[in-house]
Amino acid sequence: MNNQSKPTRREFLYTASMTVGGALAGVGLKSATALAQPPVRVRPDVATLQPDGPELRALRAAVDALKRLPGSDPKSWTSLANIHRDSCPHRNWFFLPWHRAYILYFEQACREASGDPNFMLPYWDWTTSPRLPAPFWGNNNPLMDNTRRIGPNQSASSMFVGRQVLYGANNFGGILRITDFRTFASGEATRQRQSSTTGRFEGTPHNHIHGFVGGNMSSMLSPLDPIFWLHHANADRLWTEWERLSPGRTTSDPRWLNLSLEGFDRIRPPSQTALTVRGALSTHTLGYRYPSQPATPPPAPTLAAVSESALFAEGNVDGHATPTRPLSFAIVAPRELRAQVRDAATKPTPADPKDKRTRLRLILEVKPPEAPLIGVRVFLRSKAAKSNTPFGDPNYVGTFTFFGQEHEGHGSGDEKNIEFSFDVTRTLRKMALAGVYRADSDLQVSLVPVSLSDRRAAEATVILVRFKLEAI
Repeated sequence: MNNQSKPTRREFLYTASMTVGGALAGVGLKSATALAQPPVRVRPDVATLQPDGPELRALRAAVDALKRLPGSDPKSWTSLANIHRDSCPHRNWFFLPWHRAYILYFEQACREASGDPNFMLPYWDWTTSPRLPAPFWGNNNPLMDNTRRIGPNQSASSMFVGRQVLYGANNFGGILRITDFRTFASGEATRQRQSSTTGRFEGTPHNHIHGFVGGNMSSMLSPLDPIFWLHHANADRLWTEWERLSPGRTTSDPRWLNLSLEGFDRIRPPSQTALTVRGALSTHTLGYRYPSQPATPPPAPTLAAVSESALFAEGNVDGHATPTRPLSFAIVAPRELRAQVRDAATKPTPADPKDKRTRLRLILEVKPPEAPLIGVRVFLRSKAAKSNTPFGDPNYVGTFTFFGQEHEGHGSGDEKNIEFSFDVTRTLRKMALAGVYRADSDLQVSLVPVSLSDRRAAEATVILVRFKLEAI
């Protein structure tokens, strides 16, 4: 049976008040709790909304009103952005629940500012609509941000946000099919702003969208650009997709579940208690859902203990990679770990997401480039890999990119290097099926930087500092 910690008294009362309040409202009784908690409403895809429809009119009115507030007001546009700069967690497993709470409180502020009590924040599905939505362009438009690097006809790269990257194709498992929680959602931490390992979701599509839009969006003051909120609503939606595709994989670690999400005291409605991560796990309990979620609240997610590494190989690397000079290095694994690599390559990957078979995680510690608009493609045993090597190449592992490193060390205050994690189990299986896996040799890793913008980025250098291959 999976480990699942009991809710705290505060979370029990929070959830119970919403349930009881909804029941009272359903029979026509009025109570402060019932009035304070919204019904479960649907956050829409912005692509389905009419440019001058009520939803976008309300969003424009809200953003305009928030921008007009004095900077001293806790709900002013700059004050809201400062919350992100001062309190947001990145590069650790609090990244997803903290941003869920953040956009929830922003949505509530928009209801108040727009005068529309039914307002729901739209999301921007950059996988199916890679151009920044048209309603966010134009002069005298509250949703416009003049600092953006891109124009209205540019598209986010499918290499980082495409459907294959998220969902997988041709026996390649996408990011949403990663079953290890930390590899998907970023690594463990005990404090909200403690740097750990950047997971595939944060390090690939999330980071890419910030860098792609550029300007304010590429900084820790990214909420100054109104598209930030729709970007993170989509990230929140995809978290619910991961939970659907990987049932029973959410961590039960109390260090994660019991952390109080901080930074919201001045904008949280007085009727609501502070959320912990556990209290933020159900969108239905928080009063909203996405079109892909059922109208009826699903059962609470089952939780699982985090798998600890028993076998690993690690080492330092003094290697430089540029778009014109990729980097390759060998991982010399001990005999027991080499056997795990061989099993991962030669044994069929179970379709059941609850399968507990050992998986292999590769962690790369890098020094980020001075020019952040660069991505890195990762391959196994492929010295000939290039920036345009097809996505379906059997040696392909995944990509990562960077966000916010102009504020180096913002997590713990003393760390500049960044760790990125990858599940290489399925890649090894693809290599074996294609006949390119050799069990009698060391595992080769290749890093291929990709320029995402201009000449300066094309000359940027990514320095690999350390690697770790572990069985989990």
